[in-house]
This record gives sequence, C-alpha cells and structure tokens, in this order.
Amino acid sequence: MNTTFLTRKSPYGLEKIDAHSAFSNDFQISVHEPITNESAMEIIELLLVFQKNDPKRRIDLFISSPRGSIAAGFMIKGVVDILLNPIRTIACGSPTSMGAVLAIILSKDRYALPYTRFMLHQPMMEDFSGQTSDFLIYAKEMENQKKLINRLLMENSSLSEMEINALCDRDSWINVDQAIEMGFISNILQKGDLYESE
Repeated sequence: MNTTFLTRKSPYGLEKIDAHSAFSNDFQISVHEPITNESAMEIIELLLVFQKNDPKRRIDLFISSPRGSIAAGFMIKGVVDILLNPIRTIACGSPTSMGAVLAIILSKDRYALPYTRFMLHQPMMEDFSGQTSDFLIYAKEMENQKKLINRLLMENSSLSEMEINALCDRDSWINVDQAIEMGFISNILQKGDLYESE
C-alpha cells in the first residue's frame, strides 16, 4: 500500500508527515487488518505509548478488521482492560469475526459509522493435525473460547445468553440499527461527533 504524505506548517517551516503518523498524533488507531499476533502487538505498542504520553486522553479505535486469532484479540482486550486512557471504539466497513467481537467488547463507549455491518459467528477451527486425543483437547479449548466470547458479548449487549448463542451459531450479519437495538453499540456517529470537545 502506498504511503500518503501530508504537508503542514511547523515552527521550523513546512514539514511532511505520513498519514499514519498524523492519525496516531490524534490518539487514533486503525484496526483494519486481520487480528494476528503481529498486528495485535502493533496496536498494543501504540496504546502503551499513548498512555505514557497522556493517560487521560481518549483513544479512538477504528475497527474494520475482517477476522483474526482469538488469542491475539484477547491480547488487545487484556491491555485495554488495564489501560488508564478511556477507549472509544468506532466500527466501520464490515468488521467480522474477531474484529466484530473487539468492536463490541473493548469499551462501553461504542459507535459505528453509517452503513457499517457486523458479522458474528462461533469460533472457527483452524488447521489441525494430530492424534484423536489431541483433537479432543483442542475441541474442548475451542468450546471454552466460545463460552468466553459469548459471555462477553452478552455482558456488552441487551441480549440473553440463549439469544447470543443462537446469534453466534452461524454467520449472522447485523446492520447498525440492529446493533443499536441489540445493545452492541451506543449510536451511529453523526457530523461533528468525531472531534467533539471532550
């Protein structure tokens, strides 16, 4: 992907800055790739740098990730849970699987851009090879992860355990109005909401 550069005035004259750095300067993080250990660590590093620079300033996470590792997703969740900064999640595009879960469980301050669609489902079994006994152990761990994710989704929604289980049993697409009704997000961002005074 090509890097976009912006030109802006500084005390030393005009300077060029890449768009990613400008985004980070506003305490904003884009979570748009699949959630892997590598991408999770990049997000975590930014979160910790932001906390060091200003532990009271709100951090915006723009989440459109299409999928990801459960373990990597919970790395992010674990850091967010102990972070001093308030977190606001802004779902955009089509966050799916672990991306959709993170958009829902990382904060109580949750929004979406217009036209966003979420997709939830139960954890997928990744490539596995081994003995039958190992497969059974792996399957049990997947069931435990499923229960944890469903519990967190229930705690961050207005849905019952039975409703969450039914929703996540197969691929379920949810538009922003449904997400608001289910309690997954607070509202849709409107004009002027993004940089409102805090």
